[in-house]
Amino acid sequence: MFLPKWICNYVIFVLKLLIFIDLVSVRGDLKDQNDVVEDELDLLVSEYFQARPSFVHRRQRDANSCQSVIYKNVTNYQSKYQAYSDSSIVLPLVEAHHMVKEFGQYSWSKQQVHIHHQQVNNPLTTWSVLEPGQHGTCRNDSGDRYTVVDSSAQKHCIAAANAGFFNTKTGQCLGNIVSDGFLVQDSGGIQNVHFGLTKNGYIFTGYVSELDLLVQEFTQLVGGVLWLVRDGVNYLEESLKLECSETEETGTLQRFASVTSARTAVGHDREGKIHMIQIDGKTDLYGINLYDFAELLINLGLYNAINLDGGGSATTVINGTLVNFPSDLCVNSSYNCERKVSTIICAHLPACAVKDCSGHGSCDIGTCLCQGHWSGPGCETLTCPNSCSSHGQCTEDGCQCDPGWLGINCSLTCQDGWYGDKCSLPCLCENGASCSPITGDCLCLPGYTGKNCQEACLLGYYGQDCIHLCSCEHRCYCDHITGSCNTTSSGNQHYSKAVYCLAQQRIQSLGLVPDKQYQYSLCVTSVLCLAVIASVSLLLNALLTYFLVRLRQNYKAATQKTERGDNRAQQRSNRNKRKGRGGVEVEEVQLKDMTKTSAARLEEDEELVTSDEEQNLFLAPKKKKKFSIRDFKFI
Repeated sequence: MFLPKWICNYVIFVLKLLIFIDLVSVRGDLKDQNDVVEDELDLLVSEYFQARPSFVHRRQRDANSCQSVIYKNVTNYQSKYQAYSDSSIVLPLVEAHHMVKEFGQYSWSKQQVHIHHQQVNNPLTTWSVLEPGQHGTCRNDSGDRYTVVDSSAQKHCIAAANAGFFNTKTGQCLGNIVSDGFLVQDSGGIQNVHFGLTKNGYIFTGYVSELDLLVQEFTQLVGGVLWLVRDGVNYLEESLKLECSETEETGTLQRFASVTSARTAVGHDREGKIHMIQIDGKTDLYGINLYDFAELLINLGLYNAINLDGGGSATTVINGTLVNFPSDLCVNSSYNCERKVSTIICAHLPACAVKDCSGHGSCDIGTCLCQGHWSGPGCETLTCPNSCSSHGQCTEDGCQCDPGWLGINCSLTCQDGWYGDKCSLPCLCENGASCSPITGDCLCLPGYTGKNCQEACLLGYYGQDCIHLCSCEHRCYCDHITGSCNTTSSGNQHYSKAVYCLAQQRIQSLGLVPDKQYQYSLCVTSVLCLAVIASVSLLLNALLTYFLVRLRQNYKAATQKTERGDNRAQQRSNRNKRKGRGGVEVEEVQLKDMTKTSAARLEEDEELVTSDEEQNLFLAPKKKKKFSIRDFKFI
């Protein structure tokens, strides 16, 4: 039985009217709470961030009247879960899925929702929080924003999604932010829910005080709004009550949670793997509310999850390509474009232990593929087989062998007849001699000598290095190798060097006696000459001695004669004086004195003359007394 047409039309009209009234009431309530802004993002979060209380330096939030009774007043509002970790990298690094599901309480209100889901299998080494565009953008408070596609280029993200909230007027990043171990921003203890990784390998979900930010040692951290799933249970209602305050009515967060819009969330499963989920939508028109979103996350296997920035900011990028349907309009309003946002979450290739593999290799999924003979986690060590056997240097191209050595590990010597670098130079040795593989110096066999061992030993010598003397009679030559005397020269070239040996053999065979008359004559002549020279020398010495003796005697006689004359003259003078004064006794006294004086003077003159004469004869440098030739008389 069919209803009349007018009744069906009436029912449809009433349903449309109810939907319209509901939409108008939602928009009206949101506009009354805050000024109307330009996009859906402000409609979702502006009221929340404008009046949030700050609980500074509290490791556990104070329980208040709106706390859930499920966790009571002793609840620690943090959750730590061991992140998945394996000694080897699990492939694929990221599992990306796209699905379409139908949501709605009533059949007439059901709608299809596009879901983008990525699972990160190695979160500790492949998941990061990145600042917009480049490192330092949020820290410098520049307000610059970038699209997820642009920001994902920093680490060539396999999968990326928008993350933290931001002020749409100034572009300022909101919430606590830690990126790759660097504290980018401290929110001052604002108690919105956060998600991240710690240095000791745990996944963190919960509220963060200023003290927590310092002691937890985060490697990655990003802030969201509302804790959707906690320990596998829908935690939205409890989160709404925990995040209320006296200065803010819960209705604001209730509207934020119940409105249909595009959404983004991040969380982890029971294995410790991180999941990034994004829902396409447009505020008030299509998408999903947070109640249904929390249930969806539980169905996808998430154990803890928080809500991130949504609305027009919701973006998913796979390998640098936008894959979702953003709601913001482009400059050309005929198309939709992704919004420039704040921080992003990124699944990327694992970094190697040493950046750029020390310049000696390439990084491939967290492992350095070293070039040449470089080795080690960071390609920092040169390694050659057997350390080049201590006969070479290890280089990037392998062992650089020392002269005289060959082989991969420099363990082989040069072949006979070759030496030098890479054994490339020929030996020049003769008579079967070998050469040093290092210097090329010839190593002569016994009986040979010379630079190239080209000469046999000199006659009379034999053996190694030709240092042994032959012991044959008359110093005749012996075998230059063995030293044997029972040998004959195989070549006439040696006879010219054997003059003495051959001469002695000839003299002995003829019975000749050497003529020694010349030696006798030479000896007699030498003796006679020596005798004559000795006689002449003795005669000259005698004459010289006689001359010196006579010279001294003549000088002494002349001196005495002169003194006697002087004394007599003095005596006559004194007598004449005494007669004039009539003193005989005085004359006698003076005469005695004069006699003593003359004798003393005579002795002094004799010593002086004798000394001066000797000095003059032996060429002494002292000053000598001059005498006239007339003072001397030869007898």
